[in-house]
Amino acid sequence: MRIRVGTVVSQLDAEGWELQGLKELFTLEDGETLEYGVGQDGEILTGLISLIQAVHPDTEVDDPAPTPPIHLSDNEVKALVTQVDLYDFQVLAIQKALVQTRGLIEIPTGGGKTEVAIGLANYFSRMGSPVLFLSGSRYLTEQAAERFRENGMQGVGLFYEGEHNPSLVTCATVQTLYSGIKQGDEEAVALLRTASVVIGDEIHHLPSTQWATVCKWCHASYRYGISATLFNDPEKLVARDLLLVGLLGPVLLQVPLHVLVERGILPQPLVYMIRVKQGGSSSKDWHTVQKECIVHNSARNSLAVQACRDLVDDGDRILVCVNEVEEHGFPLLQSMSEVGIPSILVTGGSKVYWYTAGERQGEEMDVTQLRELIRMGEMSVIASPVLNEGVNVPEFSAVLLLAGGKSSRMVLQRMGRGMRKKARNFLPVIDFWDEQHYYTKSHSSKRYMLYQRERILIQVVEEGERFPLWSK
Repeated sequence: MRIRVGTVVSQLDAEGWELQGLKELFTLEDGETLEYGVGQDGEILTGLISLIQAVHPDTEVDDPAPTPPIHLSDNEVKALVTQVDLYDFQVLAIQKALVQTRGLIEIPTGGGKTEVAIGLANYFSRMGSPVLFLSGSRYLTEQAAERFRENGMQGVGLFYEGEHNPSLVTCATVQTLYSGIKQGDEEAVALLRTASVVIGDEIHHLPSTQWATVCKWCHASYRYGISATLFNDPEKLVARDLLLVGLLGPVLLQVPLHVLVERGILPQPLVYMIRVKQGGSSSKDWHTVQKECIVHNSARNSLAVQACRDLVDDGDRILVCVNEVEEHGFPLLQSMSEVGIPSILVTGGSKVYWYTAGERQGEEMDVTQLRELIRMGEMSVIASPVLNEGVNVPEFSAVLLLAGGKSSRMVLQRMGRGMRKKARNFLPVIDFWDEQHYYTKSHSSKRYMLYQRERILIQVVEEGERFPLWSK
């Protein structure tokens, strides 16, 4: 079998039985098929070549325009990031990325993913190579550009709705580039075609249509993805994970959460799961169960407000994570206001809400304004998924996971918002053990097993029982 390498898509020259075998290889046990794995005409995503070689070591690889590996010493890597002293795993991540020329890096939130991106972008920009930094929100895009500039990088531009200012290093939202592709916007297409380097932030979103389309249109030879949670379930590979590997490359480095906790880089999470029995549902539809058992469950929401009250009285700044803004976020914001807990609600539309004298107020804010508001105000923050990922707001000292669900990725991303190192070495996290329905029991159990797997301390608290105050 022979493979002719392309930047994004490679061509297989194989016998029919070999081609069929590869198609079966990329059809997983649960029946999912890899949409962009092996095509009928023998095309395959380039990032999957290493997986094929692992199964067929005698595969010949013909690369007519190989991307040259780059070798830097530890000191040369450290000189790329001027604001902080890099940890050894950050140095290793940058070195592996430069040598392998493409691939995925997983570092827990608070462990310094952004510094890895800064190091890579700074190296290539010094070489005069156009860099495209992709993210999924305006908040993350603005924050990345700000961090690059703070590191002394010149020629950093922004590309999102309302601002098209590409430069040597361009921080862009995937949504705007995807719209540009669909609308035939020459500026967006040129940005994708001329980039020498692409760095995707929170790259676990890539299997979505927008991310996949943008990454397929981008012709960058050096291709990287960074995330705190590359795969939703590290113990079960699914088709979307293979698509991620196929478009950007194999896993280069994964740093476990417990390693950074044990080294004192991140605080130790202390999870208290409050048992909830009230507010059941007879439905077999998950969305209905979610509404009845979680979103509109007054008993559960009251427990959440009481937990916030206890934590605030103990001096904590709380991040409360919800999925539903209209049906869950706003009622909770009002309830917290009524019991005297100063709070704001951050939505996915870059808008921030609060209550003043019983009236709801709202204002558009960019990432700098949002961080300054949180930093200066003694308030709790109720957040839609917009703050799940990436936004560097280190003031939170406690996290309340109110949305339920079974996603390991979502839990770790949300917990990570409070994991940035502070004066104390632990992070109180409030979760719920929901017993109202088979689905909620199952999801609670999955989260419990996740905490065990990540070596996180857990205690189940009976409904109505006061949990300990950690800082005492």
